[in-house]
Amino acid sequence: IGFDVAGNLYASEGPSYGNTSIVRYTAAAGTGINLGNGGVTSYFSNFAFDATGNLWASDYSNNRIIAIAAADLTTTNATMHVYTTNTAGAMAVSNTTAGLTGATNRIFSRPEGLAFDSNGNLWVANNNDDGANSFATLVKISPALQATILGAASTTATSEQANIYNVPNPLPFAQVASCFNAPISARSQLGGLQIDVALDRIYVNEQTYNKGLWFDISTIAAVSTYAAQQMLIISTNPGNGGIYLTQFASPLPIVLTDFSGKATDRGNLLSWATDTENKNLGFEIERSADGKNFEKLGFKAGAGTTASHQEYQFTDDKPSAGNNYYRLRQIDESGEKTTYSKIIVINNSKPNTFQIYPNPAQGELFVVGLKETTPYRIFNTVGAIVMQGIYEADQAINLSDLESGLYSLQMGGQSFQFVKK
Repeated sequence: IGFDVAGNLYASEGPSYGNTSIVRYTAAAGTGINLGNGGVTSYFSNFAFDATGNLWASDYSNNRIIAIAAADLTTTNATMHVYTTNTAGAMAVSNTTAGLTGATNRIFSRPEGLAFDSNGNLWVANNNDDGANSFATLVKISPALQATILGAASTTATSEQANIYNVPNPLPFAQVASCFNAPISARSQLGGLQIDVALDRIYVNEQTYNKGLWFDISTIAAVSTYAAQQMLIISTNPGNGGIYLTQFASPLPIVLTDFSGKATDRGNLLSWATDTENKNLGFEIERSADGKNFEKLGFKAGAGTTASHQEYQFTDDKPSAGNNYYRLRQIDESGEKTTYSKIIVINNSKPNTFQIYPNPAQGELFVVGLKETTPYRIFNTVGAIVMQGIYEADQAINLSDLESGLYSLQMGGQSFQFVKK
Protein backbone atom coordinates (compact mmCIF):
# COMPACT_ATOMS: atom_id res chain seq x y z
CA ILE A 1 0.00 0.00 0.00
CA GLY A 2 0.95 3.66 -0.30
CA PHE A 3 -0.49 7.16 0.22
CA ASP A 4 -0.27 10.26 -1.94
CA VAL A 5 0.09 13.76 -0.46
CA ALA A 6 -3.69 14.18 -0.43
CA GLY A 7 -4.12 11.09 1.74
CA ASN A 8 -5.54 8.80 -0.95
CA LEU A 9 -4.72 5.14 -0.42
CA TYR A 10 -3.28 2.94 -3.19
CA ALA A 11 -3.38 -0.83 -2.75
CA SER A 12 -2.18 -3.84 -4.69
CA GLU A 13 -5.25 -6.09 -4.91
CA GLY A 14 -6.15 -9.17 -6.85
CA PRO A 15 -7.66 -12.65 -6.80
CA SER A 16 -4.36 -14.39 -6.06
CA TYR A 17 -0.67 -13.97 -5.39
CA GLY A 18 0.97 -12.84 -8.63
CA ASN A 19 -2.22 -11.42 -10.10
CA THR A 20 -2.96 -7.93 -8.80
CA SER A 21 -4.08 -4.52 -9.97
CA ILE A 22 -3.59 -1.07 -8.45
CA VAL A 23 -6.69 0.28 -6.72
CA ARG A 24 -7.09 3.87 -5.48
CA TYR A 25 -9.26 4.69 -2.45
CA THR A 26 -10.25 8.12 -1.19
CA ALA A 27 -11.48 8.99 2.29
CA ALA A 28 -14.85 10.11 0.89
CA ALA A 29 -15.52 7.20 -1.46
CA GLY A 30 -16.76 3.85 -0.26
CA THR A 31 -15.35 1.97 -3.25
CA GLY A 32 -12.03 2.19 -5.04
CA ILE A 33 -11.00 3.11 -8.56
CA ASN A 34 -9.30 0.18 -10.29
CA LEU A 35 -6.31 1.62 -12.12
CA GLY A 36 -5.69 -1.80 -13.66
CA ASN A 37 -2.53 -3.68 -14.52
CA GLY A 38 -1.79 -2.37 -18.00
CA GLY A 39 -3.30 -5.44 -19.61
CA VAL A 40 -0.62 -7.75 -18.20
CA THR A 41 -0.98 -10.18 -15.30
CA SER A 42 1.12 -8.47 -12.65
CA TYR A 43 2.19 -8.47 -9.01
CA PHE A 44 2.68 -4.88 -7.82
CA SER A 45 4.81 -5.02 -4.68
CA ASN A 46 5.57 -1.39 -3.71
CA PHE A 47 4.58 2.19 -4.57
CA ALA A 48 6.29 5.60 -4.50
CA PHE A 49 5.24 9.10 -5.58
CA ASP A 50 7.55 11.65 -7.18
CA ALA A 51 7.51 15.38 -6.44
CA THR A 52 4.82 16.10 -9.06
CA GLY A 53 2.45 13.34 -7.88
CA ASN A 54 3.17 10.66 -10.48
CA LEU A 55 2.79 7.12 -9.17
CA TRP A 56 5.63 4.61 -9.59
CA ALA A 57 5.25 0.90 -8.83
CA SER A 58 7.45 -2.18 -8.94
CA ASP A 59 6.00 -5.19 -10.78
CA TYR A 60 7.58 -8.26 -9.21
CA SER A 61 6.11 -10.73 -11.67
CA ASN A 62 7.22 -8.99 -14.87
CA ASN A 63 10.58 -7.55 -13.79
CA ARG A 64 9.50 -4.03 -14.62
CA ILE A 65 8.75 -0.59 -13.19
CA ILE A 66 5.54 1.18 -14.20
CA ALA A 67 4.52 4.82 -13.90
CA ILE A 68 1.06 6.42 -13.95
CA ALA A 69 0.93 10.17 -14.56
CA ALA A 70 -0.74 12.20 -11.82
CA ALA A 71 -3.46 13.31 -14.25
CA ASP A 72 -4.46 9.67 -14.87
CA LEU A 73 -4.80 8.56 -11.24
CA THR A 74 -8.57 9.01 -11.26
CA THR A 75 -9.06 6.92 -14.41
CA THR A 76 -10.18 3.29 -14.48
CA ASN A 77 -7.61 1.14 -16.31
CA ALA A 78 -5.20 4.06 -16.40
CA THR A 79 -2.38 4.33 -18.91
CA MET A 80 0.75 2.68 -17.53
CA HIS A 81 4.17 3.74 -18.78
CA VAL A 82 6.39 0.69 -18.65
CA TYR A 83 10.11 0.53 -17.99
CA THR A 84 11.57 -2.92 -18.46
CA THR A 85 14.69 -4.68 -19.64
CA ASN A 86 15.14 -7.51 -22.08
CA THR A 87 12.24 -9.85 -21.59
CA ALA A 88 13.47 -13.13 -23.01
CA GLY A 89 15.32 -15.87 -21.15
CA ALA A 90 16.33 -16.20 -17.54
CA MET A 91 16.13 -13.51 -14.86
CA ALA A 92 19.84 -12.91 -14.24
CA VAL A 93 20.54 -9.28 -13.39
CA SER A 94 22.89 -7.64 -15.84
CA ASN A 95 26.14 -6.53 -14.19
CA THR A 96 27.89 -4.97 -17.17
CA THR A 97 26.85 -2.44 -19.78
CA ALA A 98 27.61 -4.96 -22.53
CA GLY A 99 25.50 -7.53 -20.75
CA LEU A 100 22.35 -5.51 -21.36
CA THR A 101 22.49 -6.36 -25.04
CA GLY A 102 22.14 -10.06 -24.21
CA ALA A 103 18.66 -11.51 -24.50
CA THR A 104 18.94 -13.31 -21.13
CA ASN A 105 20.06 -10.39 -18.95
CA ARG A 106 18.06 -7.79 -17.05
CA ILE A 107 18.50 -4.86 -14.73
CA PHE A 108 15.42 -5.86 -12.76
CA SER A 109 15.08 -9.22 -11.08
CA ARG A 110 11.86 -9.38 -9.06
CA PRO A 111 11.93 -5.67 -8.08
CA GLU A 112 10.29 -4.78 -4.74
CA GLY A 113 11.17 -1.72 -2.68
CA LEU A 114 11.43 1.71 -4.32
CA ALA A 115 11.85 5.28 -3.02
CA PHE A 116 13.00 8.75 -4.10
CA ASP A 117 16.07 10.58 -2.79
CA SER A 118 16.38 14.35 -2.28
CA ASN A 119 17.61 14.84 -5.86
CA GLY A 120 14.61 13.06 -7.38
CA ASN A 121 16.41 9.83 -8.26
CA LEU A 122 14.25 6.72 -7.97
CA TRP A 123 15.98 3.79 -6.24
CA VAL A 124 14.77 0.21 -6.73
CA ALA A 125 15.71 -2.90 -4.72
CA ASN A 126 15.89 -6.19 -6.61
CA ASN A 127 14.54 -9.11 -4.58
CA ASN A 128 16.60 -11.31 -6.90
CA ASP A 129 14.35 -14.33 -6.35
CA ASP A 130 16.00 -16.55 -8.93
CA GLY A 131 18.55 -19.28 -8.39
CA ALA A 132 20.51 -18.42 -11.53
CA ASN A 133 21.63 -15.05 -10.13
CA SER A 134 23.85 -14.59 -7.09
CA PHE A 135 23.98 -10.82 -6.75
CA ALA A 136 21.62 -8.47 -4.96
CA THR A 137 21.43 -5.04 -6.57
CA LEU A 138 20.07 -1.55 -6.08
CA VAL A 139 19.22 0.38 -9.23
CA LYS A 140 19.09 4.17 -9.55
CA ILE A 141 16.78 5.75 -12.14
CA SER A 142 17.60 9.38 -12.82
CA PRO A 143 15.02 12.17 -13.29
CA ALA A 144 16.06 12.30 -16.97
CA LEU A 145 15.18 8.65 -17.45
CA GLN A 146 11.94 9.09 -15.49
CA ALA A 147 10.92 11.80 -17.94
CA THR A 148 11.67 9.46 -20.82
CA ILE A 149 9.56 6.70 -19.25
CA LEU A 150 6.60 9.02 -18.69
CA GLY A 151 6.83 10.24 -22.26
CA ALA A 152 6.52 6.82 -23.88
CA ALA A 153 4.38 3.71 -23.64
CA SER A 154 7.43 1.50 -23.10
CA THR A 155 11.11 2.13 -22.49
CA THR A 156 13.96 -0.39 -22.37
CA ALA A 157 17.14 -0.14 -20.34
CA THR A 158 19.48 -0.08 -23.32
CA SER A 159 18.06 3.25 -24.45
CA GLU A 160 19.22 5.10 -21.34
CA GLN A 161 22.26 3.22 -20.06
CA ALA A 162 24.02 6.31 -18.66
CA ASN A 163 21.21 7.01 -16.21
CA ILE A 164 21.14 3.63 -14.45
CA TYR A 165 23.57 2.30 -11.87
CA ASN A 166 23.79 -0.85 -9.83
CA VAL A 167 25.56 0.13 -6.61
CA PRO A 168 27.71 0.35 -4.52
CA ASN A 169 30.27 0.00 -7.29
CA PRO A 170 31.03 3.21 -9.23
CA LEU A 171 30.87 1.45 -12.62
CA PRO A 172 27.47 1.27 -14.34
CA PHE A 173 25.78 -2.09 -13.88
CA ALA A 174 28.64 -3.42 -11.74
CA GLN A 175 27.76 -6.28 -9.44
CA VAL A 176 27.19 -5.83 -5.73
CA ALA A 177 28.96 -8.60 -3.86
CA SER A 178 27.04 -10.66 -1.35
CA CYS A 179 26.09 -8.34 1.51
CA PHE A 180 26.60 -10.86 4.27
CA ASN A 181 28.73 -13.85 3.26
CA ALA A 182 31.86 -14.29 1.16
CA PRO A 183 31.96 -16.56 -0.67
CA ILE A 184 28.20 -16.60 -1.20
CA SER A 185 26.44 -19.39 0.67
CA ALA A 186 22.98 -18.25 -0.41
CA ARG A 187 21.88 -15.47 -2.70
CA SER A 188 20.94 -12.19 -1.09
CA GLN A 189 17.37 -11.00 -1.66
CA LEU A 190 16.54 -7.32 -1.08
CA GLY A 191 13.00 -6.24 -0.23
CA GLY A 192 11.54 -3.08 1.30
CA LEU A 193 13.44 0.16 0.77
CA GLN A 194 13.10 3.62 2.34
CA ILE A 195 15.22 6.78 2.09
CA ASP A 196 15.72 9.37 4.81
CA VAL A 197 15.78 12.38 2.48
CA ALA A 198 17.17 14.68 5.17
CA LEU A 199 20.35 12.60 5.20
CA ASP A 200 19.98 10.95 1.78
CA ARG A 201 20.43 7.62 3.52
CA ILE A 202 19.02 4.36 2.14
CA TYR A 203 17.57 1.65 4.39
CA VAL A 204 16.78 -1.71 2.81
CA ASN A 205 15.83 -5.06 4.33
CA GLU A 206 17.06 -8.46 3.19
CA GLN A 207 15.26 -11.80 3.10
CA THR A 208 17.91 -14.51 3.12
CA TYR A 209 19.83 -13.39 6.22
CA ASN A 210 17.00 -11.59 8.05
CA LYS A 211 19.04 -8.43 8.26
CA GLY A 212 19.13 -5.04 6.62
CA LEU A 213 21.53 -2.51 5.18
CA TRP A 214 21.97 1.25 5.25
CA PHE A 215 23.92 3.38 2.77
CA ASP A 216 24.71 7.07 2.59
CA ILE A 217 24.05 7.89 -1.05
CA SER A 218 27.00 10.31 -1.21
CA THR A 219 29.47 7.52 -0.36
CA ILE A 220 27.66 4.42 -1.58
CA ALA A 221 29.97 3.99 -4.57
CA ALA A 222 32.97 3.57 -2.25
CA VAL A 223 31.47 0.85 -0.05
CA SER A 224 33.34 -2.44 -0.41
CA THR A 225 32.62 -4.23 2.88
CA TYR A 226 29.29 -4.48 4.61
CA ALA A 227 29.84 -5.24 8.30
CA ALA A 228 29.31 -1.63 9.35
CA GLN A 229 26.29 -1.25 7.06
CA GLN A 230 24.21 -4.01 8.66
CA MET A 231 21.08 -3.62 10.76
CA LEU A 232 19.34 -6.43 12.63
CA ILE A 233 15.78 -7.05 11.41
CA ILE A 234 13.75 -9.59 13.35
CA SER A 235 11.51 -11.22 10.77
CA THR A 236 10.98 -14.56 9.15
CA ASN A 237 10.76 -13.09 5.69
CA PRO A 238 11.49 -9.35 5.55
CA GLY A 239 12.27 -9.40 1.86
CA ASN A 240 8.64 -9.83 0.86
CA GLY A 241 7.07 -6.54 1.82
CA GLY A 242 7.85 -3.02 2.87
CA ILE A 243 9.95 -1.25 5.43
CA TYR A 244 8.65 1.82 7.24
CA LEU A 245 10.96 4.65 8.23
CA THR A 246 9.95 6.55 11.35
CA GLN A 247 11.70 9.02 13.64
CA PHE A 248 15.23 7.85 13.34
CA ALA A 249 17.91 9.50 11.32
CA SER A 250 20.81 7.09 11.35
CA PRO A 251 21.89 3.64 12.51
CA LEU A 252 23.13 3.36 16.05
CA PRO A 253 26.82 4.38 16.28
CA ILE A 254 27.40 1.56 18.77
CA VAL A 255 25.55 -1.43 20.16
CA LEU A 256 26.36 -1.31 23.88
CA THR A 257 25.85 -4.73 25.43
CA ASP A 258 27.05 -4.05 28.98
CA PHE A 259 27.85 -1.15 31.30
CA SER A 260 28.53 -1.90 34.97
CA GLY A 261 30.75 -0.85 37.84
CA LYS A 262 32.03 -1.90 41.26
CA ALA A 263 34.06 -0.47 44.12
CA THR A 264 37.58 -1.89 44.49
CA ASP A 265 40.56 -1.11 46.69
CA ARG A 266 41.98 0.96 43.80
CA GLY A 267 38.80 2.92 43.14
CA ASN A 268 35.59 2.42 41.20
CA LEU A 269 36.12 0.07 38.23
CA LEU A 270 33.80 0.69 35.26
CA SER A 271 33.40 -1.95 32.55
CA TRP A 272 31.49 -1.87 29.27
CA ALA A 273 31.33 -3.78 26.00
CA THR A 274 30.05 -3.29 22.44
CA ASP A 275 28.99 -5.75 19.76
CA THR A 276 29.31 -3.32 16.83
CA GLU A 277 30.74 0.17 16.36
CA ASN A 278 30.22 2.60 13.50
CA LYS A 279 32.70 5.49 13.15
CA ASN A 280 33.19 5.51 16.91
CA LEU A 281 35.85 7.99 18.07
CA GLY A 282 35.50 6.92 21.67
CA PHE A 283 33.86 7.35 25.06
CA GLU A 284 33.97 10.16 27.58
CA ILE A 285 33.46 8.87 31.11
CA GLU A 286 31.31 11.21 33.20
CA ARG A 287 30.57 11.30 36.95
CA SER A 288 27.92 12.99 39.07
CA ALA A 289 27.19 13.31 42.77
CA ASP A 290 23.45 13.70 42.27
CA GLY A 291 22.71 11.82 39.02
CA LYS A 292 21.87 15.08 37.23
CA ASN A 293 24.96 17.27 36.92
CA PHE A 294 27.84 15.39 35.27
CA GLU A 295 31.51 16.21 34.77
CA LYS A 296 34.10 14.56 32.52
CA LEU A 297 36.50 12.15 34.23
CA GLY A 298 38.42 10.72 31.30
CA PHE A 299 38.33 9.33 27.75
CA LYS A 300 38.70 5.89 26.15
CA ALA A 301 39.36 5.60 22.42
CA GLY A 302 36.86 3.53 20.44
CA ALA A 303 37.47 0.91 17.78
CA GLY A 304 36.26 3.03 14.84
CA THR A 305 34.11 0.81 12.66
CA THR A 306 33.90 -2.86 13.54
CA ALA A 307 31.45 -5.72 13.89
CA SER A 308 33.68 -7.47 16.45
CA HIS A 309 32.99 -7.58 20.19
CA GLN A 310 34.97 -4.94 22.09
CA GLU A 311 35.56 -4.58 25.86
CA TYR A 312 36.60 -1.48 27.81
CA GLN A 313 37.54 -0.54 31.40
CA PHE A 314 38.17 2.68 33.29
CA THR A 315 39.05 3.26 36.96
CA ASP A 316 37.91 6.28 38.91
CA ASP A 317 40.73 6.36 41.46
CA LYS A 318 39.26 9.23 43.48
CA PRO A 319 35.54 8.54 43.96
CA SER A 320 33.57 10.82 46.25
CA ALA A 321 32.16 9.60 49.54
CA GLY A 322 28.58 8.41 49.19
CA ASN A 323 26.88 7.72 45.86
CA ASN A 324 28.82 8.17 42.60
CA TYR A 325 26.78 8.21 39.39
CA TYR A 326 28.45 7.35 36.06
CA ARG A 327 27.50 7.46 32.39
CA LEU A 328 29.28 7.12 29.02
CA ARG A 329 29.16 9.81 26.37
CA GLN A 330 29.91 8.17 23.01
CA ILE A 331 31.35 10.47 20.31
CA ASP A 332 31.51 9.74 16.58
CA GLU A 333 34.54 10.45 14.40
CA SER A 334 33.12 13.74 13.15
CA GLY A 335 32.81 14.98 16.72
CA GLU A 336 29.29 16.20 15.90
CA LYS A 337 27.15 13.27 17.07
CA THR A 338 26.94 11.88 20.58
CA THR A 339 24.89 9.27 22.41
CA TYR A 340 24.65 8.53 26.13
CA SER A 341 24.60 5.25 28.00
CA LYS A 342 22.36 4.42 30.92
CA ILE A 343 23.39 5.81 34.32
CA ILE A 344 24.87 3.45 36.92
CA VAL A 345 25.56 4.18 40.60
CA ILE A 346 28.27 2.93 42.96
CA ASN A 347 27.89 3.57 46.69
CA ASN A 348 31.16 4.50 48.33
CA SER A 349 29.75 5.15 51.80
CA LYS A 350 32.07 4.20 54.59
CA PRO A 351 30.92 2.00 57.49
CA ASN A 352 29.27 4.10 60.14
CA THR A 353 31.88 5.30 62.62
CA PHE A 354 29.48 7.47 64.62
CA GLN A 355 25.87 7.37 65.69
CA ILE A 356 22.93 9.75 66.19
CA TYR A 357 20.48 10.01 69.11
CA PRO A 358 17.72 10.26 70.10
CA ASN A 359 15.71 8.66 67.33
CA PRO A 360 12.85 9.63 67.20
CA ALA A 361 14.01 13.15 68.02
CA GLN A 362 12.11 16.22 69.11
CA GLY A 363 13.99 19.51 69.32
CA GLU A 364 17.63 18.36 69.04
CA LEU A 365 19.73 15.64 67.44
CA PHE A 366 23.14 14.62 68.82
CA VAL A 367 26.04 12.89 67.06
CA VAL A 368 28.22 10.49 69.04
CA GLY A 369 31.76 9.65 67.94
CA LEU A 370 32.35 12.60 65.55
CA LYS A 371 35.18 14.76 66.86
CA GLU A 372 35.66 17.22 63.98
CA THR A 373 33.76 20.04 62.30
CA THR A 374 31.67 18.50 59.50
CA PRO A 375 29.13 19.86 56.96
CA TYR A 376 25.72 18.19 57.10
CA ARG A 377 22.52 18.14 55.02
CA ILE A 378 19.04 16.93 55.95
CA PHE A 379 16.70 15.62 53.21
CA ASN A 380 12.98 14.94 53.25
CA THR A 381 11.37 11.83 51.75
CA VAL A 382 11.28 13.28 48.22
CA GLY A 383 15.01 14.08 48.23
CA ALA A 384 14.77 17.84 48.80
CA ILE A 385 17.26 19.53 51.12
CA VAL A 386 15.29 21.01 54.01
CA MET A 387 18.20 21.96 56.26
CA GLN A 388 21.99 22.20 56.08
CA GLY A 389 24.84 23.59 58.14
CA ILE A 390 28.14 22.88 59.89
CA TYR A 391 28.19 20.43 62.78
CA GLU A 392 30.50 21.31 65.66
CA ALA A 393 31.78 18.48 67.84
CA ASP A 394 29.77 17.83 71.00
CA GLN A 395 26.99 20.21 69.95
CA ALA A 396 23.42 19.37 68.93
CA ILE A 397 21.65 19.96 65.62
CA ASN A 398 18.57 22.09 66.23
CA LEU A 399 15.49 20.50 64.62
CA SER A 400 12.89 22.98 65.83
CA ASP A 401 12.18 24.30 62.32
CA LEU A 402 11.40 20.85 60.93
CA GLU A 403 7.89 19.50 60.71
CA SER A 404 7.13 16.04 62.06
CA GLY A 405 8.14 13.27 59.65
CA LEU A 406 10.87 11.01 58.29
CA TYR A 407 14.24 12.56 57.32
CA SER A 408 17.71 11.57 56.15
CA LEU A 409 20.88 13.10 57.63
CA GLN A 410 24.04 13.02 55.47
CA MET A 411 27.41 13.96 56.89
CA GLY A 412 30.96 12.65 56.81
CA GLY A 413 30.19 10.30 53.92
CA GLN A 414 27.52 8.55 55.95
CA SER A 415 23.73 8.60 55.94
CA PHE A 416 21.24 8.14 58.76
CA GLN A 417 17.45 8.07 58.82
CA PHE A 418 15.59 9.59 61.75
CA VAL A 419 12.08 10.60 62.74
CA LYS A 420 11.20 14.10 63.92
CA LYS A 421 8.27 14.01 66.37
